[in-house]
Amino acid sequence: KAAARARPIDRLRAVAILATSATLLAAALSCRWPGGSSVPGIVDEGPNSVIRTQADGFVATRLVEDGDLVVANQPLAVLENPDLQAEVDDLTLQLEQTALRIDAARSRGLTSEMLHAIEGRRGLLDQLALASRQADRLIVRAPIAGRLVAADWKTLDGRAVSAGDELGRIRTPTLQVLADIPASQIDDFRHQSTIANTASLDAIAPDGSTVPATLVRLDPRATHNAADPLLTATAGGPLALSSTGGQTRTAEPIFRLVVSLPDGCVWPARLPVAVQTSSTRTAGTHLWVQLGRRWDRLIHDASADRSTE
Repeated sequence: KAAARARPIDRLRAVAILATSATLLAAALSCRWPGGSSVPGIVDEGPNSVIRTQADGFVATRLVEDGDLVVANQPLAVLENPDLQAEVDDLTLQLEQTALRIDAARSRGLTSEMLHAIEGRRGLLDQLALASRQADRLIVRAPIAGRLVAADWKTLDGRAVSAGDELGRIRTPTLQVLADIPASQIDDFRHQSTIANTASLDAIAPDGSTVPATLVRLDPRATHNAADPLLTATAGGPLALSSTGGQTRTAEPIFRLVVSLPDGCVWPARLPVAVQTSSTRTAGTHLWVQLGRRWDRLIHDASADRSTE
């Protein structure tokens, strides 16, 4: 009888142990995996755009100074073109005279003369619209938002320029890092690209200084061209190279990651850095991914063995 009474107690104890074990296992698998991924990158000054004139003329007025922050399409300077201005003034005068002829012909009932003047007015309007667009090009505007960089900006006053001449550049105030992600690590960073607002990305300089980084983009297609030769093994970088058909390429396909650095970061251009992401996987997800990779490797090895038989 004592043994019979013990069996239900043993069953309850076993169920409790199994339930506790399952709860602990579920909690462990839901914990964040502590690992992260780090890939090589290079500091880039970010996109910049050339300031070019759109018309011939003389620099009459500079509206900003070298080093000023500007917004896209902001006027930077005004050119002067006497011939173009004379053409606009002449067409404007002809339109005024044509309007008077139209009114006079209408008042006298000269329908044919009025229609002829109206037709001429249409042609003048087209010519004036074209001349006005050309005159608007006398205003030199910022192609993008950023900081004006033009060492000889102060010497432009009165200078004759032609359409297409370069007056300076607009440089974005935010530094970027161009990083190369080996294909074997792309899953970690591809997940980050879908949660850009909450992703934890850091840029780490060779001296160990670390700044937070913000995702700009992750290119969807792989390449074999490094972002900079400094990242390759020939320059002491971490990216191994291989030679195929006389061309030197990265041994492993890489994906280009672009992140921006915070305002005020003064790292020099072409500084080799590392871009690191904190793991966003749970232990269970990490285990599943590792098992999947192991399975894929076994399938690949088995296929290779069959192909050699």
